[in-house]
Amino acid sequence: MLSIAEKLRDEQITVWDAVDSGKIPEHILHTFACDCAERFIEKERKQRREIPPEAETAIDVKRRWIEDPAKYAEGLELAQDMVLNYAKIVRTQEDNEYERGRHLAWLAWDASKKDAMQAARDTLNTYNAAWTWRYSLPSYEFVWMIDHLTSLLMDYEIEQHKVILLLYKRALTIQQAFPTWQSELEDGLYQ
Repeated sequence: MLSIAEKLRDEQITVWDAVDSGKIPEHILHTFACDCAERFIEKERKQRREIPPEAETAIDVKRRWIEDPAKYAEGLELAQDMVLNYAKIVRTQEDNEYERGRHLAWLAWDASKKDAMQAARDTLNTYNAAWTWRYSLPSYEFVWMIDHLTSLLMDYEIEQHKVILLLYKRALTIQQAFPTWQSELEDGLYQ
């Protein structure tokens, strides 16, 4: 049976299908959402366009929240409020800047959501809209999305296998030592 990563790599499913599958761990979905938002922000930065600090702050706080939700819950809510306030300010700008600012604000807002599947799905949709509006979403962006999510999933699978291997080795050590312990216990009980 193929994993989600293998199906994605083999183009048997789309990135949207993978996100909606319910089979991807939440921390990977959150990380993927942040990575997509940061990728668009970096592209805008390379074009020498101004990046709102609110967007970068929201994504940074979200990354910290992924690692420690309890510690950063309040900070994430504040960051989301900042992004929403920025989105309101953007509405007053001229058309071209409005569109650009709107995409940056919504990318940060979507990526910062607490529900993993919603964050990933909404970020993908906004990412798609932003790239299409600005750059006609070149095919290499679809390839990047597939490759990146596949890579995150493969890394996760490797870590899972490492843990299983460590547990198996520990179980073998205990199993090999048990006959010795058993005879010592029996000797002690029956003396």
